Amino acid sequence: FLHRVKRCNVGWCEDPVVAALLGLRHIAARTVMHRAHARPAPYLYPAFHKSYQDSSPNGPHLSVLNTALQYMLVQPADDQQDRIHVFAAWPCTAWDVDFKLHAPRNTVIRGRLQNGTITQLDVQPPSRRRDLILHCGQE
Repeated sequence: FLHRVKRCNVGWCEDPVVAALLGLRHIAARTVMHRAHARPAPYLYPAFHKSYQDSSPNGPHLSVLNTALQYMLVQPADDQQDRIHVFAAWPCTAWDVDFKLHAPRNTVIRGRLQNGTITQLDVQPPSRRRDLILHCGQE
C-alpha cells in the first residue's frame, strides 16, 4: 500500500478504507480529513460533490469517507473467535469521538474516547465484551 505508484483519494477510490483496514491510523486520518474538507459542488445538497471519475453528482466521495471512519473505529477480526478490533486505526490522542456501531454476531458497541482515554465502552450483548481488542486508552 505504501509503495504504490498510483494513489487516489477522491470519488470511489478507497485509499482511506484500505489505510484503516491496514491499521495505518495517520494515513487514514489524513485521507479522511482531506475528503471532509473537499469543497462540495454547487448543488442544492452539500453531500453532492463534483464529478471525480464519471458523473455528477458524486456520491461515493463521502460514502468512502463514512466507511473509512467506521473501519477506523470498529473492525471485525479475521479469526476463529470473531473478535472485534476497537479504535483499530483511530488517532487516539488527536481525535475525541462518541460512537455507536454495529459489529458481527448481532453486536452493538457504544464508546467514547476523550483525550486518549476510553470514558465509555458498552457492548451488547455483554458476553461479547471479552471479544474486543482495544487499540486506544489502555493506559
